[in-house]
Amino acid sequence: MDIEILLWFQNIRMALGPIVEMVVSFLSDAVCYGAVIIPFIIYWIKDKKFGAYLVSIYAFSSLFNQFIKATFTIHRPWIRDTRIQTSEYAKRGATGYSFPSTHTQTNMAIDGGAYIISKKNSEKIIHVLLIIFMALSRLFVGVHTPQDVIVAILIGGISILVTKVYLQAIENDTKRDTYLMILFFVIAILCTLYAELKAYPMNYANGELLVDPITMKKDSLRSIGAFIGILFGIYLEKKYVNFSVDGTRKEKILRLVIGLLGVGVLFAFSRILLPKVCAVEIARFIETFLLTIYVLFLYPYIFTKYKERNQVKPNSLK
Repeated sequence: MDIEILLWFQNIRMALGPIVEMVVSFLSDAVCYGAVIIPFIIYWIKDKKFGAYLVSIYAFSSLFNQFIKATFTIHRPWIRDTRIQTSEYAKRGATGYSFPSTHTQTNMAIDGGAYIISKKNSEKIIHVLLIIFMALSRLFVGVHTPQDVIVAILIGGISILVTKVYLQAIENDTKRDTYLMILFFVIAILCTLYAELKAYPMNYANGELLVDPITMKKDSLRSIGAFIGILFGIYLEKKYVNFSVDGTRKEKILRLVIGLLGVGVLFAFSRILLPKVCAVEIARFIETFLLTIYVLFLYPYIFTKYKERNQVKPNSLK
């Protein structure tokens, strides 16, 4: 049944032509990446609490997604059935296993979380449309089955609930905050060992390995690095910084530009230098850990200290 549905979408895609296929593939990636990046920007310049809420949802969702992928190891649709002709544009980024859909789960988690918080009906409608678009687009380009996207939506919803319970538990309770941080760190270590030591299927087609275990380890450790970095970053900021997003429009734009330049430097370092000194999966772990710690803790600490040092005090005017 799932393959038949994909074939139905495939017929529509082929009838519409390669330009539509390329546009949908591009938008699918763009919406997913935007869903990940925008919460961090919100955290810096608009609403710290809302941004922390969204990135926390992403942390749990990403960890759940990779754990499920590594556990069930279900191949992509075109591997399961040769009748499926996947969009070449989308296929390039469709690494690893198929179940559940990372794109769909990410958008469900972040847009679903934003839907709950949003007060305007227009904003709620936009978030719902983005979730629907993402689910249907993954079927349209042929990189996921209906089961992949349905379960992804369910796991995304679970991520929202887990995050809500977690944030309520740590609010105004520093001891519980620390205990839960230790607990999640232990869970992350266990997930790391699972990803590294698990025996992955070694299936070949025409002499080519269908899914390289290194790819799964790389994707898993990247998610675990983000998970640890996000939870520790929010914890450290709350404990040692407590920065404010207040400022003029010019100050916020400058804060954003400088912060993004820092992200670019860290990203270049992680992609160019790290793989030369350690295994690629370890490099991906360090990359996402450094980036999230920088965004959530280090950069807020830097611009808070800079603001305090350069702030004109009333006594200095006398």
